[in-house]
Amino acid sequence: MNQTRLLVLVVAAVVAVAGGWYFGTATAPSRRAAIDPGGLMFPDLTGKLKDARRIEITSKGKVTVIELKSGVWGVADRGGYRVQRPNCAGC
Repeated sequence: MNQTRLLVLVVAAVVAVAGGWYFGTATAPSRRAAIDPGGLMFPDLTGKLKDARRIEITSKGKVTVIELKSGVWGVADRGGYRVQRPNCAGC
């Protein structure tokens, strides 16, 4: 490897590191949203869930269905595999 190629590679490496540092730090969010750690994500949903018999959760194109059958919540596509209820006073 001659000196010209080595110099070109060193300059390219310096430019790549400097560009990564500059653009990497420039993309950091300037402000953050305040989140209430004790609050509900969907506060109006609590009242509606008391009458629910079927819940569909969609994530990444896949749908998971949770159904209430004979008083037991279960995952529909898993043969009704039982879903654990949370330990909460209002449930």
